[in-house]
Amino acid sequence: MKRIGKEVHLIPRVDGNLRNGEGAFLRLKDGRILYAYTKYYGEGWDDDNQAFIAACYSSDEGESFTESVTFYEKPESAKNIMSASLLRMENGDLGLIYLQKTETPGRLICMPYLVRSSDEGKTFGDPLPMIEEPGYYVLLNDHVLRTENGRIIFAVADHVSGTAGSMRPGIIKTYYSDDDGKSFKKSPSEVLPPYNDSLGLAEPGIYALADGRLWLYMRTGYGYQYQSFSEDGGLTWSEVKPNHNLTSSSSPMIVRKAGSCAIAVLNPIPWAGTFGISREWLPHKDRTPFVLIADPTGGEALVKQDFSSRVGEFMPYVRYCYYLEDDRSETYCYPSLIEVEGGLLVAYYFSDGSGKELASARIKKIRWEELGLPM
Repeated sequence: MKRIGKEVHLIPRVDGNLRNGEGAFLRLKDGRILYAYTKYYGEGWDDDNQAFIAACYSSDEGESFTESVTFYEKPESAKNIMSASLLRMENGDLGLIYLQKTETPGRLICMPYLVRSSDEGKTFGDPLPMIEEPGYYVLLNDHVLRTENGRIIFAVADHVSGTAGSMRPGIIKTYYSDDDGKSFKKSPSEVLPPYNDSLGLAEPGIYALADGRLWLYMRTGYGYQYQSFSEDGGLTWSEVKPNHNLTSSSSPMIVRKAGSCAIAVLNPIPWAGTFGISREWLPHKDRTPFVLIADPTGGEALVKQDFSSRVGEFMPYVRYCYYLEDDRSETYCYPSLIEVEGGLLVAYYFSDGSGKELASARIKKIRWEELGLPM
């Protein structure tokens, strides 16, 4: 399998800044590409250590980026803010969505917020809580979707009480806004774990299929990305089942539309027949290799589970499956992506020789011709 893309920017971990990553891209009104990401500071590395949202910019379609600057600071009352998503609002504002962690006696709270900027991120208004009931909600970076009818929708893994040091198995809840983010409602349908165990469902994403359905995909510890579907704009969801096309370590996936394709980036199980290795897979530790799949059917082939046909007929993306990273001594996770002139940018965590999965941020540019897609 071919390795594609070139590194265009690296945000390395350094002393006093032990972790950089889980970000999102947005094209600004002046044409520049913004990459906003979590920057940890101090001596801590864990999810609830001190962090704010930093940013870097590209003026040449992702060929190079500026040095990082502070984009949005955490309030003094919060432990940190992290996991950015970016959205262009209907009135032209820049919308920043992030998770904010605060600590109350015996309980760690993690809540998503939306804040707007009318000057492309120079200043921001007051943040809006996107969920009312306090809890521990995990919203993945770069995972807030605006559908064709204007609805803003996102999915979270709800870990119930969120007590400090202990989280319960996740269930998936979805929230939506039909007034451009001024208010959010909870969908009446929840997606429950298929098994009564300690793993549950985690780190979901939503993708809009061409037939109008919404595809909900989610991280599990069961060897696959699991999936569910909605035919009513996210109000109700089908029973969750494994997607046997998408083997996966316990790591999140992203799926985004680029051109006429659906682009998926994930950590598949590296079985020998496909990835050319023979060592044992360690399902809860391995986030390597890192693979990009280009589905020219717009996502239909990624979700279809009809194994009665020949592989090349119902899984045409098999011809367009590539390594982003194939160094088994390193790990890669929490991707984000954006379409740019001539190709794609993909950003993600890179262990960078640190022995930590969440260390430096790497941005790669992939050109369309590298994918060999029919144009």
